[in-house]
Amino acid sequence: MKIAFVNDCVERLGVEYISAVLKEGGHQVMLFSDPQLFSDAIINSSRLGNFFDYKRILLRKLKDYLPDLIAFSVDTESYQWAINFASQIKNILSVPIVFGGIHPTSVPERVLSNPCVDIVCIGEGEYALLELAESLKKGQIDLSIKNLWFKKNDEILKNPLRTLIDNLDDLPIRDKELFYNNSPQFKKGYSIIASRGCPYACSYCCHSILRKLYSNNGKYFRFRSVKSLIKEISQHASKYKIDTVVFYDDCFGYDLNWLKEFTKEYSQKIKIKFTCTTYPNLITEEYVSLLEAASCCSITLGIQSWDNSICSEWFNRSVPSDSMINAIRIIKETKIQLVCDNIFDVPGQDNEIFMNSLLNYTEVKPNRLIFNKLKYYPNCEITEKAKRGSFIPKEQYDHIMEGQDQEGACLNSISSNEKYKKDNTRMRSFLYIMDIFPKSITKYMIKNKVYRYFPSIFNPAIFYFYRILFSFDHDTKLFKKRTINRYFYYVICILWLKLKALYTRKPYEQCG
Repeated sequence: MKIAFVNDCVERLGVEYISAVLKEGGHQVMLFSDPQLFSDAIINSSRLGNFFDYKRILLRKLKDYLPDLIAFSVDTESYQWAINFASQIKNILSVPIVFGGIHPTSVPERVLSNPCVDIVCIGEGEYALLELAESLKKGQIDLSIKNLWFKKNDEILKNPLRTLIDNLDDLPIRDKELFYNNSPQFKKGYSIIASRGCPYACSYCCHSILRKLYSNNGKYFRFRSVKSLIKEISQHASKYKIDTVVFYDDCFGYDLNWLKEFTKEYSQKIKIKFTCTTYPNLITEEYVSLLEAASCCSITLGIQSWDNSICSEWFNRSVPSDSMINAIRIIKETKIQLVCDNIFDVPGQDNEIFMNSLLNYTEVKPNRLIFNKLKYYPNCEITEKAKRGSFIPKEQYDHIMEGQDQEGACLNSISSNEKYKKDNTRMRSFLYIMDIFPKSITKYMIKNKVYRYFPSIFNPAIFYFYRILFSFDHDTKLFKKRTINRYFYYVICILWLKLKALYTRKPYEQCG
């Protein structure tokens, strides 16, 4: 069978796993990736986005490929893009379309209500998609496949979940070539994940949903063996000249014995610098020394909030402030770069108290601070709690469920209070650049509330882009490499195709 994965501009590790399983089963897989120039989560311009729209080229390529099945891996940020594109595909191809990923898993009935979606995959998709491809090969779709929901005669067939994959080493090595052969930006840094699940269930995160979903379907938090990780990275290291490995685990090295084995093997056989993300409670001198010995160059630490009441009441997190300060100090005593992740604009949060809590960063300063406005995702615990407390208006809640509340750095406050909006805009502008100032100046600006005088007429996104442009930590440099490479490659490609279309007087999509 010929399977087409249609993708946005993000590398999706789950798709690489599914592709590897499908290819191992003898099926043909091809990726059709939209570069989303000037229409991604960060850079958005409708005029430029329309001019550099690549979907017409992809539609023609899909038509030439004639797939038997089309699959989308969808998160909430990409959902509206995916629905729009799937609708265009349905106009030219009569092929089953399956949506998988966290958004369809969170709201499967809503996703299936779209005429362009025929099947939804809930949870892990490797063997569900393999069974689907095998049934298509036999000439008729098996409507009883676990993890898949189908539409039949205006009804939804809701199949049960299969047990979680217990041994992650049973999966084949991910199909990196699927992305690497598609577009050069994916080769900038090697993305990998050493586990599935998370030991925690923070209320704003997808794990608050998935833990409930899989409460009776196997062990939720699982590790790959060190041996399988080393094998995968070794296999691709020389082939793709990897200079940085990026671990996307939520709590990398949660098991200290696993981390000890990893450090020994990685430092001897790989030695490539890597970045990772972790939880403050895991930070000890031994933990950090193991990471440093293994060539870790950057740690992103999930601080989220210094306010213990916010953490316990809203975030379902329990990390004392002194533990977070100690974690920052331990990391700062090494050569590892430190990035601290924070969330603001939480229901019931007092902005002044929030700002005063940031004085902690004037005592021990990380290499970079990231501030994210609280984002509500469908059916996450914090979304439902905010709805019950009337912090989210009904119209806004509906937008969240449909993935329509996606404006990235330019996201506006849901408050109708104009003064609050202006105060919030000023505060956000300050947050995006506060870490560029010396600690003494930052402390003065917070204590004397100087941030209240930041101009409110400017969109905070201006300060956000400025901070990215002049940040030189490993994570930001990697992000800029990928972004610049994507734009450079596809701007030239699309301009060439448009010139070719003018010269040959053929439609633009036929020149690709």
